[in-house]
Amino acid sequence: IANKNQITVVGTPRSDYSFKLRNIAPKRNIIVFYLIEYNRSTAIFPEGKNWSKLYNQTLKYLFEFAKKNPDVQIILKGKTGVHEKRQSNLNPLPSNCRFIDGGSGHILLKIASAVIAFNSTIVFETIASNRNLIIPNFNNENKIYKNVLLNTENKKYYVNSKIQFDTKIKYYLDLNYKNRKLSTSDKKTLKHFLGNTDATAGENMRKFLEKSI
Repeated sequence: IANKNQITVVGTPRSDYSFKLRNIAPKRNIIVFYLIEYNRSTAIFPEGKNWSKLYNQTLKYLFEFAKKNPDVQIILKGKTGVHEKRQSNLNPLPSNCRFIDGGSGHILLKIASAVIAFNSTIVFETIASNRNLIIPNFNNENKIYKNVLLNTENKKYYVNSKIQFDTKIKYYLDLNYKNRKLSTSDKKTLKHFLGNTDATAGENMRKFLEKSI
Protein backbone atom coordinates (compact mmCIF):
# COMPACT_ATOMS: atom_id res chain seq x y z
CA ILE A 1 0.00 0.00 0.00
CA ALA A 2 3.00 2.35 0.08
CA ASN A 3 6.43 2.71 -1.42
CA LYS A 4 9.46 2.48 0.85
CA ASN A 5 10.25 6.17 0.40
CA GLN A 6 6.75 7.04 1.65
CA ILE A 7 7.32 5.43 5.05
CA THR A 8 9.03 7.09 8.00
CA VAL A 9 9.69 5.16 11.21
CA VAL A 10 9.69 7.55 14.15
CA GLY A 11 9.46 5.01 16.94
CA THR A 12 6.93 4.76 19.78
CA PRO A 13 6.45 8.16 21.47
CA ARG A 14 5.01 6.57 24.63
CA SER A 15 8.31 4.75 25.14
CA ASP A 16 10.13 8.05 25.73
CA TYR A 17 8.82 7.97 29.30
CA SER A 18 10.32 4.52 29.85
CA PHE A 19 13.74 5.47 28.50
CA LYS A 20 13.82 8.55 30.75
CA LEU A 21 13.21 6.32 33.80
CA ARG A 22 16.70 4.89 33.37
CA ASN A 23 18.00 7.88 35.33
CA ILE A 24 15.55 7.30 38.20
CA ALA A 25 16.02 4.58 40.79
CA PRO A 26 12.85 2.58 41.57
CA LYS A 27 11.52 2.05 45.08
CA ARG A 28 12.65 -0.95 47.06
CA ASN A 29 10.66 -4.15 47.47
CA ILE A 30 7.91 -3.42 44.96
CA ILE A 31 6.85 -5.98 42.35
CA VAL A 32 4.48 -5.05 39.54
CA PHE A 33 2.74 -7.92 37.78
CA TYR A 34 1.01 -6.86 34.59
CA LEU A 35 -1.71 -9.49 34.58
CA ILE A 36 -1.63 -11.80 31.56
CA GLU A 37 -4.30 -11.33 28.90
CA TYR A 38 -5.30 -14.94 28.60
CA ASN A 39 -6.86 -14.63 25.12
CA ARG A 40 -4.22 -12.41 23.53
CA SER A 41 -2.80 -13.67 20.21
CA THR A 42 -4.90 -16.83 20.40
CA ALA A 43 -7.10 -16.29 17.35
CA ILE A 44 -5.11 -18.83 15.31
CA PHE A 45 -5.27 -21.51 18.03
CA PRO A 46 -7.80 -24.32 18.19
CA GLU A 47 -10.92 -23.45 20.15
CA GLY A 48 -10.33 -23.29 23.87
CA LYS A 49 -6.58 -22.58 23.74
CA ASN A 50 -5.43 -19.56 25.73
CA TRP A 51 -2.89 -18.46 28.35
CA SER A 52 -5.07 -19.29 31.38
CA LYS A 53 -2.76 -22.05 32.57
CA LEU A 54 0.29 -19.78 32.55
CA TYR A 55 -1.69 -16.94 34.12
CA ASN A 56 -2.91 -19.11 37.01
CA GLN A 57 0.52 -20.67 37.54
CA THR A 58 2.10 -17.23 37.79
CA LEU A 59 -0.53 -16.00 40.24
CA LYS A 60 -0.15 -19.11 42.38
CA TYR A 61 3.64 -18.81 42.58
CA LEU A 62 3.48 -15.07 43.20
CA PHE A 63 0.91 -15.39 45.98
CA GLU A 64 3.02 -18.07 47.64
CA PHE A 65 6.00 -15.72 47.46
CA ALA A 66 3.89 -12.87 48.85
CA LYS A 67 2.82 -14.86 51.91
CA LYS A 68 6.42 -15.81 52.69
CA ASN A 69 7.67 -12.22 52.17
CA PRO A 70 5.15 -9.85 53.83
CA ASP A 71 7.58 -6.92 53.59
CA VAL A 72 7.34 -6.96 49.77
CA GLN A 73 4.56 -4.96 48.13
CA ILE A 74 2.97 -6.52 45.04
CA ILE A 75 0.84 -4.58 42.56
CA LEU A 76 -1.41 -6.55 40.22
CA LYS A 77 -2.10 -4.33 37.22
CA GLY A 78 -5.27 -5.39 35.45
CA LYS A 79 -6.69 -4.34 32.11
CA THR A 80 -10.22 -2.94 31.88
CA GLY A 81 -12.59 -5.44 30.31
CA VAL A 82 -10.17 -8.33 30.88
CA HIS A 83 -9.42 -8.51 34.60
CA GLU A 84 -11.65 -7.85 37.61
CA LYS A 85 -10.82 -7.93 41.29
CA ARG A 86 -13.79 -10.22 41.93
CA GLN A 87 -12.36 -12.97 39.68
CA SER A 88 -11.91 -16.19 41.61
CA ASN A 89 -8.17 -16.43 40.97
CA LEU A 90 -7.70 -13.00 42.58
CA ASN A 91 -9.62 -13.89 45.74
CA PRO A 92 -8.57 -13.70 48.40
CA LEU A 93 -5.52 -11.49 47.83
CA PRO A 94 -2.59 -11.77 50.24
CA SER A 95 -2.46 -8.72 52.53
CA ASN A 96 0.61 -7.27 50.74
CA CYS A 97 -1.01 -7.47 47.29
CA ARG A 98 -3.30 -4.91 45.70
CA PHE A 99 -5.19 -4.87 42.43
CA ILE A 100 -5.24 -1.84 40.12
CA ASP A 101 -7.73 -1.72 37.27
CA GLY A 102 -7.30 0.40 34.15
CA GLY A 103 -5.14 3.44 33.53
CA SER A 104 -1.74 3.67 31.87
CA GLY A 105 0.27 0.72 33.12
CA HIS A 106 3.68 2.02 32.07
CA ILE A 107 3.48 4.74 34.75
CA LEU A 108 3.98 2.03 37.39
CA LEU A 109 7.44 1.26 36.00
CA LYS A 110 8.78 4.25 37.93
CA ILE A 111 8.39 2.48 41.27
CA ALA A 112 8.93 -1.15 40.24
CA SER A 113 11.91 -3.04 41.66
CA ALA A 114 10.88 -6.02 39.52
CA VAL A 115 8.34 -6.43 36.73
CA ILE A 116 6.48 -9.58 35.71
CA ALA A 117 4.94 -9.45 32.24
CA PHE A 118 4.09 -11.68 29.30
CA ASN A 119 3.29 -11.10 25.62
CA SER A 120 2.68 -7.37 25.97
CA THR A 121 4.29 -4.10 24.90
CA ILE A 122 5.04 -3.50 28.57
CA VAL A 123 7.78 -6.14 28.22
CA PHE A 124 9.69 -3.83 25.89
CA GLU A 125 8.94 -0.71 27.91
CA THR A 126 10.34 -2.52 30.95
CA ILE A 127 13.57 -3.23 29.08
CA ALA A 128 13.69 0.38 27.93
CA SER A 129 13.27 1.63 31.51
CA ASN A 130 16.11 -0.53 32.84
CA ARG A 131 13.76 -2.29 35.25
CA ASN A 132 14.30 -5.92 36.20
CA LEU A 133 12.10 -8.08 33.99
CA ILE A 134 10.68 -11.56 34.54
CA ILE A 135 8.77 -13.33 31.75
CA PRO A 136 6.87 -16.44 32.92
CA ASN A 137 7.64 -19.41 30.68
CA PHE A 138 6.64 -22.40 32.80
CA ASN A 139 5.42 -24.48 29.85
CA ASN A 140 8.04 -23.49 27.26
CA GLU A 141 5.66 -20.98 25.71
CA ASN A 142 8.53 -19.06 24.11
CA LYS A 143 9.45 -22.12 22.03
CA ILE A 144 6.13 -23.86 21.42
CA TYR A 145 4.29 -20.67 20.44
CA LYS A 146 7.20 -18.55 19.23
CA ASN A 147 5.37 -17.66 16.01
CA VAL A 148 2.58 -15.84 17.84
CA LEU A 149 4.40 -14.41 20.86
CA LEU A 150 6.17 -11.09 21.27
CA ASN A 151 9.49 -12.73 22.11
CA THR A 152 12.65 -10.98 23.25
CA GLU A 153 16.05 -11.59 21.71
CA ASN A 154 17.67 -11.93 25.14
CA LYS A 155 16.54 -15.17 26.81
CA LYS A 156 17.76 -14.18 30.29
CA TYR A 157 14.34 -12.74 31.11
CA TYR A 158 12.49 -16.05 30.92
CA VAL A 159 11.83 -18.16 34.02
CA ASN A 160 11.02 -21.81 33.36
CA SER A 161 10.16 -23.10 36.84
CA LYS A 162 8.90 -21.98 40.25
CA ILE A 163 12.44 -22.27 41.63
CA GLN A 164 13.79 -19.95 38.94
CA PHE A 165 10.86 -17.61 39.52
CA ASP A 166 11.46 -17.29 43.28
CA THR A 167 15.24 -17.09 42.90
CA LYS A 168 15.11 -14.34 40.29
CA ILE A 169 12.61 -12.26 42.26
CA LYS A 170 14.77 -12.42 45.40
CA TYR A 171 17.88 -11.58 43.39
CA TYR A 172 16.27 -8.56 41.77
CA LEU A 173 14.85 -7.22 45.03
CA ASP A 174 18.29 -7.36 46.64
CA LEU A 175 20.03 -5.56 43.77
CA ASN A 176 21.21 -1.98 44.13
CA TYR A 177 20.01 0.12 41.22
CA LYS A 178 22.45 0.81 38.41
CA ASN A 179 21.77 2.41 35.05
CA ARG A 180 22.95 -0.38 32.75
CA LYS A 181 23.63 0.12 29.08
CA LEU A 182 21.32 -1.64 26.66
CA SER A 183 22.84 -4.85 25.37
CA THR A 184 23.08 -5.55 21.65
CA SER A 185 20.26 -8.09 21.89
CA ASP A 186 18.02 -5.65 23.79
CA LYS A 187 18.64 -2.94 21.22
CA LYS A 188 17.65 -5.37 18.49
CA THR A 189 14.44 -6.26 20.33
CA LEU A 190 13.48 -2.63 21.01
CA LYS A 191 14.29 -1.56 17.47
CA HIS A 192 12.03 -4.30 16.11
CA PHE A 193 9.04 -3.82 18.43
CA LEU A 194 9.23 -0.13 19.43
CA GLY A 195 11.03 1.32 16.43
CA ASN A 196 13.53 3.19 18.60
CA THR A 197 16.23 2.54 21.21
CA ASP A 198 16.25 5.91 22.98
CA ALA A 199 13.93 8.71 24.12
CA THR A 200 13.70 10.46 20.77
CA ALA A 201 10.48 9.04 19.31
CA GLY A 202 8.32 11.97 20.39
CA GLU A 203 10.73 14.48 18.88
CA ASN A 204 10.93 12.38 15.72
CA MET A 205 7.14 12.44 15.48
CA ARG A 206 7.04 16.22 15.94
CA LYS A 207 9.62 16.76 13.20
CA PHE A 208 7.75 14.41 10.86
CA LEU A 209 4.45 16.23 11.40
CA GLU A 210 6.02 19.65 10.91
CA LYS A 211 7.68 18.45 7.70
CA SER A 212 4.43 16.96 6.42
CA ILE A 213 2.25 20.05 6.99
